[in-house]
Amino acid sequence: MLQITPDYGAQVVTLDGIDIHLFHTKQQKITPGYQGYNDVYVTTKNGHLAYELLNCLNRPVRKWLESKGERSWLLNSLKYFQQPHSISRSGHILQSLRRLFSSKKQEFSLELNSSDVEMLRRSDPEKEFNIGEKWHLTPHQLRRSLAYYLVGMQLADFPQLKQQFSHYSIAMTMYYARNASSFQKMFHDLEKEKVKQQAQLYSRLAGKAYSGEKLGGGQGKNMYSENYVDRNISSQYYEKEIKSGRKHIHALAPGMYCINNTCSMRIGIEIGECVDCDWAVIESGAYAQAIRQESINILKGLQSKGELTADIIAFQEVRIRSAEKILNDLDISYIPYQASECLITSTI
Repeated sequence: MLQITPDYGAQVVTLDGIDIHLFHTKQQKITPGYQGYNDVYVTTKNGHLAYELLNCLNRPVRKWLESKGERSWLLNSLKYFQQPHSISRSGHILQSLRRLFSSKKQEFSLELNSSDVEMLRRSDPEKEFNIGEKWHLTPHQLRRSLAYYLVGMQLADFPQLKQQFSHYSIAMTMYYARNASSFQKMFHDLEKEKVKQQAQLYSRLAGKAYSGEKLGGGQGKNMYSENYVDRNISSQYYEKEIKSGRKHIHALAPGMYCINNTCSMRIGIEIGECVDCDWAVIESGAYAQAIRQESINILKGLQSKGELTADIIAFQEVRIRSAEKILNDLDISYIPYQASECLITSTI
């Protein structure tokens, strides 16, 4: 993060019509065929918004540093304003911020309004909170809030959080997220929005198949060969089907989806298991292209270091051939990968 620059730190690359949001730690534009090493990281649109916010907050400090003839980055040192603390003392970050913005010795606190009181009563109904009272903020409360919101909005489960928080007992993790069921109404609204977006996705894929656009994956090929004449493929129809449980769809990767509601592949998929899966629908080759290039780079890098093993070669070869099959199914042109003689010798 410290190497991200204000000008080229966040960039967008478009592959097959899909915008891929990236962080970049070099002072240059990412172009097709760019060959970097551990300097490009995939993020989301929200990641870019966070980058823009940090950029704005640091702009006055950056301008001041430049006027003194010093180099500036997106995240600048505050050594001129406050002596930095070592990482072992990072728990005192709020105290540092208080000293940074105020010379008065006072507690870092907020005055509760009606919305604050309502949320606090939901999260901890055993305590009393009143409008206008001072709420003293501590760094550890942010940790508890993270657990509360993630569980309440069903974005994470207790085993995941236990590992993330390095808790010895899952009981402690459950205590952090106690009363998260108060998010029931919000979760209901989120579920409605999720079903709506899933229906729109299903309708779009059916529309592509109806118009003759090729789809990859076992289910994608079935949809392509089906006759959609006089069939209802509106998002309203699919919304009813999804609500009833007759249909389901979830994302596997950018442009790759699965309609099996018992499928556990949602993060870190193995492309070889999805390429011809009867439940998979693939509408874009963006992810396949990225996986293919990544595997090629891994093989080349390890070959140059003399660290290739038969297991690694077999695994990366499967990824490359699976990705190329997806590109073939979608009629996307590419130069087939040919293993070098040295690589083949290593395999033997």
